[in-house]
This record gives sequence, C-alpha cells and structure tokens, in this order.
Amino acid sequence: MKISACWIVKNDEVNIVNSINSLKNAVDEIVVVDTGSTDNTVEACKNAGARVEYFEWINDFSAARNYALSQVSGDVTFFLDSDEWFTTTLTIDDRKRLEDIFIAEPNLETIQIIVDDVDEDGNIKLTHPNVKMIRLGAGLQYEGMIHEKVVNKDGKLSFVYVDEFWHLTHVGYIKAKENNKPLRNIEILEEEANKEEDPVKRYDKYCYLVRENYFMRRYDESLKYLKLVLKESNLMKNMCGIYGYNFANRMYYFILTANIFKSLLNRQEIYNKIIKLFKKEFQEYPGVATIDLLYDMFFNLDEEELIRKLEPCLNASKSKSRAADNFYAKYESQLIGKVAWAYLKRGKYLDAMDTSVRALKHGNDMELSSFQILMDCIRGQQMSDILVFLNSQFDINDTKTLKFLCDSTCVQGFRDVHAYYLDKLVKAGTATKGDQLFLFILFEKYKDAVRIAKQMYDDPTSKTVLQTIFVAAICSDDEELYLENQEILGDYNDVLYSYFEKVPLEDITKEQMAILGHAYPLIALVAGVEKANVLADLYVEKEIEVYMYKTQYYLNNGLYLLAANVEMPDKNDYRSNCLVIKAKMALNQLEEAFHMIKMQLSTGVMDGIILMDLAALAYRAEGQMKIEAKELYERYRTFYDKIIDLQGVIFSDYIADNTYKKKNRALKTMTPAQFRKQLFEDTKNPYIKEISSACLNAANVYENKSMYVLALEALRYALMDADDKSVIYERMANIFEKCENTAIAADLKRM
Repeated sequence: MKISACWIVKNDEVNIVNSINSLKNAVDEIVVVDTGSTDNTVEACKNAGARVEYFEWINDFSAARNYALSQVSGDVTFFLDSDEWFTTTLTIDDRKRLEDIFIAEPNLETIQIIVDDVDEDGNIKLTHPNVKMIRLGAGLQYEGMIHEKVVNKDGKLSFVYVDEFWHLTHVGYIKAKENNKPLRNIEILEEEANKEEDPVKRYDKYCYLVRENYFMRRYDESLKYLKLVLKESNLMKNMCGIYGYNFANRMYYFILTANIFKSLLNRQEIYNKIIKLFKKEFQEYPGVATIDLLYDMFFNLDEEELIRKLEPCLNASKSKSRAADNFYAKYESQLIGKVAWAYLKRGKYLDAMDTSVRALKHGNDMELSSFQILMDCIRGQQMSDILVFLNSQFDINDTKTLKFLCDSTCVQGFRDVHAYYLDKLVKAGTATKGDQLFLFILFEKYKDAVRIAKQMYDDPTSKTVLQTIFVAAICSDDEELYLENQEILGDYNDVLYSYFEKVPLEDITKEQMAILGHAYPLIALVAGVEKANVLADLYVEKEIEVYMYKTQYYLNNGLYLLAANVEMPDKNDYRSNCLVIKAKMALNQLEEAFHMIKMQLSTGVMDGIILMDLAALAYRAEGQMKIEAKELYERYRTFYDKIIDLQGVIFSDYIADNTYKKKNRALKTMTPAQFRKQLFEDTKNPYIKEISSACLNAANVYENKSMYVLALEALRYALMDADDKSVIYERMANIFEKCENTAIAADLKRM
C-alpha cells in the first residue's frame, strides 16, 4: 500500500515544516500545493522533502484541496492543515497500524483523527475529530468554499472511522482574531450561502455563520442567521445525520447567541427546535446533558433546579467517551461556577468555596467569576493563609495559572496576595511590560516606574507608558510628574488637569471613561478606595455610570458596607437597587434586602435577576419572612414566565401547542359570570410595568391563528397595565362574537 501526504499552504514556513516532519517517516510521497506564498514557504517545503505544486487562489478551499488530491498517487493520503502536526511523530510502526486499518476495512473511506486546538502556552482549548486520512480512488472530493468537507458521489461518507490513538496539535486559532481569519471565513460563507441552491447545504452555511459571527462578537449578525436556522429547523436533523459530532458544537453557539437576545426570541422554540433535537440525535455525546442544563441556566431562572441537576449532568458526561470532542467542557465549568454563585447567595459558604474551586479546575480556562466567588469565601483571612490555600489548589509553576492568579487578585483588591504573585511572575521572566511597571508602582517607586516605562518603549506615547504616568501621578499626588509629561499625555491630559486643579471634567468622551475603567481598580489597590473615588468624582456628568462602576467595584472587592451605604443618584433606578440588594444580602441584612425587593417589585420594573435574589433570600430567611418571600417568589415567577412566553410569541410567531379546538368550542358556552370571575382572578396577578403592548401583540398572533383561548388570556393580562381598557374590552367582544357567544360579547361592550 502506497501512502501519500498532502497540504495546501500559504505563507506558513515554520508550521508547514513541523507538519511535514511529524509524519514523513510513515509516508512514501509528500506533496505541498502552494496557493501564493510570498515568504520562504516554498523553499522550506522543498528542503523538508516535499514536491511543491502550485494553485492560483480563487477564494475556494475545496477547489485547492481537490487540486492537491489530484496531485498525489498513493492508495491513501494524509491531508493535514499547514498549522497542525502529529503530537507524537509518526514512525514505521504507525504506518503498519494504518495499513492494517485500511486492509481490515475495505469499504473504509476516511479516518477522523483527534485534533487538539492549543493556545499560546500549549494548553489544549478544544478537542474534536476531523477527517485527516482519505482513501484515494474512492471518488471522494472536498465540498464547500470554506469549512470544506469530504464527501463521496452521493454527497456523504458511507464509512468513517474515528481514531483516538493519534492526536494532532493545531495552532491555527492562536491569533485567529488578530489575523481576521473569522472575517475571511464569514465573507466566503456568505458568498457561498447566497449562491447555494441546495437547501441542506445552504442551511449548513447558516449554522456556521451563527458561530463565526458570534466568535467575532458580531452578535446582531449571529442573531440574523440563528433566526434563519430556526426558520428552517426541519433541516437540522440532516446536519446531525451527515456531520455528527462535527455539527454538535455549533449547537452551543445557537444557545449562546439566544442567551444574548432572550427578549427577541422564543425560549420554547429554542428548546423544541434545538435542545430536544440535540438530546435525541446525540444521546451518546457527553455534552447532551450539558447543553440541556445550559439552556436551564439561561432561560429558566431557577437556581435551585440548577443545583439539583448539576451532579447528574456531570455524571452523565463522565459516563460517555470524552475523546471525540470536549468542546462542552468549558460550559460545564460555567455551570459549576453558576452553582457556586447560587450557594454563595444562599449563605452556604463551604459549598460555594468547594464548588468554585471545582469550576476553576474543571476546564482549560479559569474564569474570573468563579475566582471571585472563591475569594469572597476566604476574604478576611491572613495573607499567608490565603497564599497557602491558593498554592495548594492551583499549579503556580504553570505560567498561565500564575498570570491568572496575579491578574485576578488585582481585580479582587487583594493587594499583598497580588504583589506576591506579581513578583513571582516577574522573577519567572513571564511578566508583561505592564506587569513589571505596575510592580514598581505597587511598591511606591513612582518615578522609577515612569522612567523605566519610557526606556522600555521607543514610542513615548505608547498606551502602556501613558497609563503608567497617569496611575503613578495620581497615586503619588505628584503634579510635577504630570506636568513633566503633559505634552505627550493626549486623552489623559484633560483628566489629570481636572484631578490636580480639582475641577469637574466637561464633555466627557468615551476614551476618558475608558481611562477611569482601567485606572480606578489600580489606584484603589495601590493608594486606597478614597483616592480612586477622588478621580471618579470628577466625572460628574456621568453620575449614574460612575455610581454603578464604584458600587460594582465595592461588591467585587468585598466592601459591602460601602456598596450598601453609598448615595444613590437615583433611588428609583432599577440597576442601582439591584446592587444595593446584593450588598444587603452579603451583609446578612435580610430584612432590609427584603423590604427593598418588595418596594422594587411594587413599581412593576423587574427582570429575572431580582427574582433570583428573592429566591436566594427565601432560602436564607426564617419564620414569617421565609413564608412571605417564598410566596412572593412563586407568585411573581409564575406570572413573569407567562409574560416571557408571550413576548417570545411576538418575535417568532412560534407556538409550541396549537391544539386548542376543543377549548375554543368551550368559549361558546361560557357565561358572562364565569368570564367576569376570570377577570377578577387576573387582578390577583402581580403588576409588571409596560406589559400591555407585548400582550396585545401576542393576542394578534393567537387570534390570527384562531387560537381564541390564548388570545383572550393575553388580552386579560393586557388589562393590568392598559391606559385605555375600553379598546381591549372591544377586542375581547369581537373574539366572543367569532365564537358565537353573543351574551359575553354584549356584556363586554357595556364595560
């Protein structure tokens, strides 16, 4: 059996040589197709033993790949990307193993090999299978201008083998955003989707476009394609059948996008068209439990249920093979962190501490939110005890972990702990220039920090230099340090002028707000919150934004008394009240927190956040307060869920249950007294502000679908916040006339 290896490449001279060298001992032929390199790639490939062919780039990856396939002569061929290589270099023994696989399975068309996507430090970010070995002569070709797939003449693969013995290391996404790789992908995908006539293939492009746009934080575009995915969801099963686990991780981007636009989507539609299908088609996929719980976390607002479901979810994941794809693992970390947060709010500090540590250790990425929970649990302990604990839990010899601990303790206000990790980072030679400069500031060597900053950077207006001057001048109250550098300070100049002259800033720009955002926590850490507030109070034009920023900082740093007692610019502001409620609960001032929650709910302005705070308070409270809080939560939560689902109907025109013929017929025999009783019962529902418009629009959708029972329900809710109730009564009367109930119709017209 002759074994070939081929690549397509452009300007990747270092990686392509690593790729070739990782398998050259196990193949008979090495072919590289260059698509327009302008560096030393071609020469490097030849020196590594490859035959180089050329293909003019036409913005079509499949065209280039299929040309490469036409240039090799083996019975089977490896087809790697230029930026990936075998983690363990292949040998003659690997060649023999490969031959045995293909000889034993004469119908085998491709082999999928496990790919490990790694970051700059070599940490695995994502593991997934991908086709890397192809049987030649079987009529296989690549299809798709981008995210190309190997297919046979029937447009699918009849026999695919997933091999978990070999692993490939892939470095291509380390600087993907900086290189605009996703933007290139988006352009090609959109071009392909616009001209694709096959609905299944077009649908595939829509799915990818959700992911790529989300990755680039183009969330509006991601939503646009998610709506197309939902509109043609009947095709999703085709994707599951054709692409299997390779399609599975796109489901997560559907949920992540939906989470951003909760108010513009229908959660029942999301569940029925994505979650239920995922659970059915991917029963053996470890992430099937994760995505179900992820949906609950985003859309159900029930932390108690999240706590109950977490362990079964993780156990279900463990019971299945994790080698094929661990994309879901990072979301398992988020779920564990969310449970830790629920424990913390409920006053279960040991559970919160254990669970937050578990969240930080679970995935490849440590998240600041989970670390914040952990530090809240151990705040107030001696620095030495905190360091012993952290060092016992995390590998500080790992550069990435050390950097995370350094940055996170800075944000959390642990000055001495931060100094310890910052010093270790500098001594290890892995600190950034900014880290090194801040170490000088932390030890109050302000002028040294500025002098060294200017030596480090050729450009004196470099952002790091300006930030160093700014923070050093304020922390030291050294006006001379500011005046010496006034000419280069740019946006920083006006802020420093205001600081030293003690005059408020005027016409505050976006850039000046960004200066506050960066400098405030650093100044607070070095010189104290009072000095940081002197800076923040210059921003009087942005009073509410500054209040929110300071109060959130207090909460993040365990300064709960400050957060609870700081003067609110607007005592009716919902966001401000939510922060104070959190502070009160952290101080265990449950009666005051409950009073504020009740006052806020009575205004009708609310969302799921305050409901979850109420649930946590009901858990912690005792006696009559516990009973009252629980009843209040159940009452508001039930009605709030109804309103959310009504809003979902408006934006999607989707209704999960349309079997209302029998109920519609019952409207014909309803008496005026029975209907008036319904109206009286509705008055017991909680008041939620500005729901009338949403309910009226939902009633339109239901009425157009002849679902009169639901239309009347929506109209009844609309009465609660309607300025002109007569219009709603008239619409109700029209519906009862359609149901041939003239008695109620006449009664409503008199109201």
